[in-house]
Amino acid sequence: MREGDELLGTSTGTVRDPHDPADDTKPSERVVRSVAALTDTDPVDLPPLYDAVDPEALDRLADSQADSEYEIAFQYAGTAVYFSEPGDLHVTSFE
Repeated sequence: MREGDELLGTSTGTVRDPHDPADDTKPSERVVRSVAALTDTDPVDLPPLYDAVDPEALDRLADSQADSEYEIAFQYAGTAVYFSEPGDLHVTSFE
């Protein structure tokens, strides 16, 4: 997602951040940004992402699977995080 773009669905309890091949934002950064938007929390106030998943491994896995079918799912900061091919990100609040 490029600067100024809006995440889709923040008012519904789900955020959808579609993959943009022109955007070089790391998957781990997209997770933090999306969870922060969904929970209305400053990203620095969220727990460390590495408490839920290894951010470097997430970045490598998501990037290496760009041309393959894949799913990555985990829980982070009261949300369910789901990546699917081709890199689309969905975050849903548990609340």
